[in-house]
Amino acid sequence: MVSVLQESAPSYTMVKKWARLFQQGRESCEDDPRPGRTLTVVTEENVRKIEKLVPADRRIKLWQIAGELQISKERVGEIIHEHMNMRKISARWVPKMLMPFDKQRRLQTRVHAMDEKRRKAAEEIQGSKVGIEAYGDNFLG
Repeated sequence: MVSVLQESAPSYTMVKKWARLFQQGRESCEDDPRPGRTLTVVTEENVRKIEKLVPADRRIKLWQIAGELQISKERVGEIIHEHMNMRKISARWVPKMLMPFDKQRRLQTRVHAMDEKRRKAAEEIQGSKVGIEAYGDNFLG
């Protein structure tokens, strides 16, 4: 077995233990369930709870959610990042992908900024023309 599995081969003691368990009637290779808290805390119920908490307060912290739901910060982070597709920017949770409304608002902001820039440039050009006309030949020379 060592020649096939190399370093990941089970010890001789473990193989003896497995053989004894199968001789006693065990039929499964799976581990027996262990007592205590289950390891699966990323449940639909927890995802739904976090989906309600985050939009209500976009500045909520992982430890606050973890304390409220009694699960680890790592699992809260996994739910927010992987299941809700959100990330934290400037202390706020935001979607990784922009929604159509957000895309439209961003476009309108850019158009407004460009219009404002054009207006100011036109005012500067107009102001310099007025200055040149007011001083006439004295301005040029």
